[in-house]
Amino acid sequence: IEALLKSYPDLTHVKNNFQSTGLLNGSMDYHNNTIERHTLKLHLGFLGASFGKTLFGGLRGHADNLFSDQTSYTINSFGVDFGNNSNLTMSGLYTPQTLKSSLKLSIETGDLKNIPLNGLTILSQWPGEISGHLATSGPLSKPNLSGNLNFLAELKGLNAKGVSQTLPIRLSTEFSQSQEADFKLQGQLQKQALTTADFSLTSKAFRFKSFAPQQLELKTKGQAQLSSLNELINPVFHQFAGQVNWDIDFKNLDNMNGALLIKDGYYAHLGYGTTFQKAMITLAMDPQGIHILKGTAKDESSGQYLLSGQYSWPWQPNQTDLNLALNQVQMIDRPDIETQAQGRIALKARAADGDLLNTFRLEGDLQLQPLTLHLDRSTNDGIATIEVTKVNRQFSNQFQESISQSSIKPPPSPIHLDIKLNTQQQAFLRGKGINAELEGALSVFGTIVDPKATGQLRVRRGDADILGKRFKIQSGLVRLNNNATVLSITATHTKGSQSFEAQVNGSLNNLDVTLTSNPPLPEDETMSQLLFGKALNEVSAVQALRIASAIRSLSQTSTGLDPLATTRNLLGVDQVTLDSEKESTGEENYSLGVGKYISDRVYLEIERSSDPVEPWQGRVEVELTPNVSLETSAESQSGLSGIDLQWKRDY
Repeated sequence: IEALLKSYPDLTHVKNNFQSTGLLNGSMDYHNNTIERHTLKLHLGFLGASFGKTLFGGLRGHADNLFSDQTSYTINSFGVDFGNNSNLTMSGLYTPQTLKSSLKLSIETGDLKNIPLNGLTILSQWPGEISGHLATSGPLSKPNLSGNLNFLAELKGLNAKGVSQTLPIRLSTEFSQSQEADFKLQGQLQKQALTTADFSLTSKAFRFKSFAPQQLELKTKGQAQLSSLNELINPVFHQFAGQVNWDIDFKNLDNMNGALLIKDGYYAHLGYGTTFQKAMITLAMDPQGIHILKGTAKDESSGQYLLSGQYSWPWQPNQTDLNLALNQVQMIDRPDIETQAQGRIALKARAADGDLLNTFRLEGDLQLQPLTLHLDRSTNDGIATIEVTKVNRQFSNQFQESISQSSIKPPPSPIHLDIKLNTQQQAFLRGKGINAELEGALSVFGTIVDPKATGQLRVRRGDADILGKRFKIQSGLVRLNNNATVLSITATHTKGSQSFEAQVNGSLNNLDVTLTSNPPLPEDETMSQLLFGKALNEVSAVQALRIASAIRSLSQTSTGLDPLATTRNLLGVDQVTLDSEKESTGEENYSLGVGKYISDRVYLEIERSSDPVEPWQGRVEVELTPNVSLETSAESQSGLSGIDLQWKRDY
């Protein structure tokens, strides 16, 4: 026994420490060259640690009529205590014809931590208790079974007001089998004493003698509220609602059928603002796989989702091809990003020669329109995690050896990404004084567990409010490389014979602005000319303080009220600009511009000036092809003043 315990760590690569004591004795009669009435008795006690948890227990039992066809085994008592508050007890009798046993268990889920099994790892994250009882009696060919298995947990969740609270969750199952009836299981899930799911499962009787999987012939039927997932899956980011019903009949891999229906389904990713509403999904199951007969959903506005295709079982010739069509859906609705999407995403599978594991690929081509990136707003997850370790003090003095376990890395994800994101119209970068229209493309690749993204968005037109002056953007790029987003903009402002250039560079949360002038001037002189149109030695003391403050504030951010953004939202337009220019007479002229996309390809801009000679100006830009556009401009008195045909090419 001691040798077996010492070899266990080598077999599992887990360091353990066991101490055991026991007594093994037996007796037999030898008569006429035959061994008769041979008995073996075992009394064993053990104490130790495994997977970082204390473990102790004992076994009392005996075996009779060894080396004969009437061998029987009796477990008088077997008990194991594990971790803080987990235990298992068992007793029973086995003969070649009958089985009689009783097994009881009570497990605290925290005691399952560090055990390298995926299902147990998930359970260990939910504070609760697993309890159960199994009793057997009767012939091995079709024994009587009865018992139950329950899971009681108290999970953190959010109430209707978004306040954190503790929710009691209970999963209860009862099962039975008799010599007159096959195996039956009934179960239900309760949340705060209200039943949110109930289900049943039936099968041919379990036969402990000559058992074969084809004996099962499983049938399961039930219904569940999808809101039950809210506590099982992180409720801070995910919300579910709706109802699912299923009816499945399984005899063997070549003989199965079933149906699953989701009614009035709802899902929201609270981190991205993505929602699926009024989802109706009908699935059919057969020996080839799962087929989507109907799959529709809507977003919070007028966008629509359409799901189609099929998923093939891993043992079938692979024909997995699931398609999700998006029609103007609100894909992301966060404070820092808003976008609608149109296009198609497909999940396809390919099996390499000689490879039993299918390689899945999630591919798609989406058009993002409109798209708005807000520089003044950002999301920040500041929730800290505190890990608490409980120690069983009963054995803390004897067993304080650290249990080392090699880190278990998840297998490579079989789902690879190949998604193209494009935006050509109605894409805007706004905030921190910048108001620009973008176009470009992004690529999402890698895997589901390790996604990567790269690409760039080019500034088509726009302006930047720097120190209260309007700079016209001449060129600009937003580059994305995985988690790093870098902005680079060049903008100019002209005041009389002096021109100013602003270079805006850095990450979206940490922009740096550099000002230069032509003709070249020192930094403080540049500020003086830009702000007041005067030499530095001509400004007042108050103006000098403003210049010093402006120099310090160039690289600082501001999240105050943006009146232009407020006006743009109130008017329901895409662009609002306000500019001022001093005439040679010393008078200040102001101009207000408003721009809006009339359609996906037509952009209209109107500008009103305080100049009484030319109070109105306007222009229309029509995109003839993705690379060719026609632009016309007009003034209030002279009428049509110009037509431009523009051609562009991206490198």
